[in-house]
Amino acid sequence: GIVRARRFTEGSVVRAGQVLYDIDAGPARAGAAAANAAAASAQARYERYQQLIGINAVSRQELDDARAAADQANATAQSARINL
Repeated sequence: GIVRARRFTEGSVVRAGQVLYDIDAGPARAGAAAANAAAASAQARYERYQQLIGINAVSRQELDDARAAADQANATAQSARINL
């Protein structure tokens, strides 16, 4: 994130747990929101393909690819939440 403020004087003694910087979380929030939206979309596609596989409307490979994409998107969203 972008440092908004420094909360200590350079050269001073700091204590464990003391807040040192204020960081703008806006970019991280936007990234997390985008990652969550991508994960929801990928998960919806996978669930839709699960229904379509029964009537042979999609191939097994397409279903496998959709599952992998959903797993990857969910991992990316989790990473974005951690970064936030």
